[in-house]
Amino acid sequence: MRRVMSLAIVFAMCLGLSISYAASIGNKIEPIGNMKFAATVEGNFMFDRDMKAGGSSTSGSTITSFKFSEVNQEYAKLMLGVTDYVNVYAKLGGSKIGKAKLKFSSGEDVKVGSDNNFLYGGGFNAVYKLGNEGKYFVGLNGDFSFYQVNTDKLDITGTSVSNVSGKIKNAEYQLGGYAGMRMNINDKVALIPYAGVFWNRFNTKTGGIKYTASGTEYTLTYDNDAQDEVGLGVGADVELFKNFTLNVEGRFLAGNAVSFGGTFKF
Repeated sequence: MRRVMSLAIVFAMCLGLSISYAASIGNKIEPIGNMKFAATVEGNFMFDRDMKAGGSSTSGSTITSFKFSEVNQEYAKLMLGVTDYVNVYAKLGGSKIGKAKLKFSSGEDVKVGSDNNFLYGGGFNAVYKLGNEGKYFVGLNGDFSFYQVNTDKLDITGTSVSNVSGKIKNAEYQLGGYAGMRMNINDKVALIPYAGVFWNRFNTKTGGIKYTASGTEYTLTYDNDAQDEVGLGVGADVELFKNFTLNVEGRFLAGNAVSFGGTFKF
């Protein structure tokens, strides 16, 4: 019972760290085994990502600041162990921009949102276990995601806006290294905490969001990268009954995000 309580406390601490910061290096962090399959569901929630300023509206205003404050992703991953050390996966799901905050050179604050639309991507993680017991490990992770969303939500302070339509294309690439350890609680339960450093490139662009303001139609365009690309991540897998794993993970510096997931190994 004490071990189970200790597991719950450590897991809660990792959850707290993840909510304070940000998103996904693992799930599942350890190899699943050569030619083994696993299925994963995951939710990834970005709370804060500063973008480089750039872009303009045909109203004559330019974009002087840009920040994503709410982006939600939910997807499934199909994972294959290609050796005893490497997992590869493909992912399919959906993504939604809850809120993007822009500021025009003319002083107005602008908020853009979208519907939920298709997301796809893939990635890998490779692990090398240290020592004879393999309790400690180091690893490498790579991940990419693409998603295009339709937007019909654009608000400008002090202005009546209507007839909003357009598409926003987003691309994200990540490469990172991490280290962790396996702590066996009993024969069926294990805790695997890990932490790492990652590089993450995020780009968002639109060929044109059309909107009508005060009876005149305008078009907003931009093609911007994120300001910060290097961050830190922390997370933990909780392995239950050898074939089911829960995961919580966060990252910070290169955006603030948190992810939650579960993996079933066949």
